[in-house]
Amino acid sequence: MSKMKYVWAAVLVALCVSLSGAALAADGWTVTAQDLPTAIEWDASVAASVDADNTGDTDWTEPEFELVSVDGPTTTAVPVNRWGLESVPVEGVTVAPDGSYLFEFDVVGPPITTMLYATPLTPTTVAAWDTLDCNWILADSDMLITTDIAPTATVVGRFFDCQPGTDGAWARFWVEECAGRVPLIVAGFGGNDYRPTLTVTRDQMAVYMARALNLPTAAYEGIFPADVLVSQWAWPWIEALQRAGIVQGFDATHYGPGLTVNRDAMAVYVARGMEGGIVVPSGPATATFDDVPVGFWAYDEIEYCVTYHVVAGYTPTSYMPAWPVTRDQMTVFVYRGFIMPTGTAVLLGGPAITAVDPGAASYDGWTSSASGPDDDPGYAYVILDAARLDTDMADLDVTFELIGPESPTPTATATLDAVDIQAAIDAVDTSGGVPYLTISWDIPAGLATGDYTLVVTIGGNVVARQPAFTIEPG
Repeated sequence: MSKMKYVWAAVLVALCVSLSGAALAADGWTVTAQDLPTAIEWDASVAASVDADNTGDTDWTEPEFELVSVDGPTTTAVPVNRWGLESVPVEGVTVAPDGSYLFEFDVVGPPITTMLYATPLTPTTVAAWDTLDCNWILADSDMLITTDIAPTATVVGRFFDCQPGTDGAWARFWVEECAGRVPLIVAGFGGNDYRPTLTVTRDQMAVYMARALNLPTAAYEGIFPADVLVSQWAWPWIEALQRAGIVQGFDATHYGPGLTVNRDAMAVYVARGMEGGIVVPSGPATATFDDVPVGFWAYDEIEYCVTYHVVAGYTPTSYMPAWPVTRDQMTVFVYRGFIMPTGTAVLLGGPAITAVDPGAASYDGWTSSASGPDDDPGYAYVILDAARLDTDMADLDVTFELIGPESPTPTATATLDAVDIQAAIDAVDTSGGVPYLTISWDIPAGLATGDYTLVVTIGGNVVARQPAFTIEPG
């Protein structure tokens, strides 16, 4: 049998081996241990390793023998740089038969949320979180030895404290949904830290609500002059909510922005927001919960939220109205009360800059670029959820701006209008549940070298995430 025929035979054997987590063996090698991430946040770097034994009859030598990153099982040795890594060679030693080698490397999370949908979408669809495989192959020179030696599913998301194994994991779908909205509803505390178990205060609640309802803000009016001054961080949203007739103060001058929101008050906010004003329909004659009897101060609003499936009890007969609401719980209530799965812009990835041409390559989690040469700076892009964009496209123009060292005005811009984007949407096949729609801009060559800020606007809303990008001499 020729060497190439031997290679393909090894592939067939490897693909038929059970991937149960035990040491995976094939002719010439055995994986004895692996330390690969089960979860990683956007653009984060995590140390990883694969320990392999040489069970063949030839040496592993530098530079021929290497570990190669691939996008799932493959029958070629061509790497896909989804994880910011192309290959890890055997370095500095010769690994003889019966020896072992520890491949050590860093895995970089791509700037995208990994999510698939059950299709078709309905107003009550909840996405099923999928994962990107973090797989590797052993390669000798340019020829494949085997595939899938270290099958590990890796979850990618915006916030490290909502990943599997954390207190916020249970609400990760809802947190990501609210954080990906355009305009956004929730954000983290300076990057990848969401703090899901923090209790929600009345100023934060106003922000959640006003953003979910997309209420306009205006100049400071001093509606609650005693405790919502112009120096209070949430005053625009508090006043917007008051103007919309959804909140009232404790008296004519006090709002109580730092007070904790309990489950009874949360239902009042959400019910009024859904109904569009202070007055909501009366509750049923018979109470749903023993601890929220008829006549309870928030009875109508709690029963309203029960009717519309926003809330449920901790038991069939108890609601726990005095329990405080946390940030993870709040995203669930907001999603159930105000968010629909169609007709809205949802950001699944980016904004970011990459060296990959989005027009020539399908989205594989391209690693973000922090810099690029002035003769070929790269591509700015966002990944939108194509499955949500099947209704009104009139306001979904996307503008990319690089604001650089030459002036405070945009140094370079590109705008794609709704017609362009609708054509791109029409070309996306979401029947398999993959909703990724890439909108990109080829950054022009010849810009001045220096530091730039990438600003992306979608339908009039700024959604910039990558604050700095350096153009270097080519």
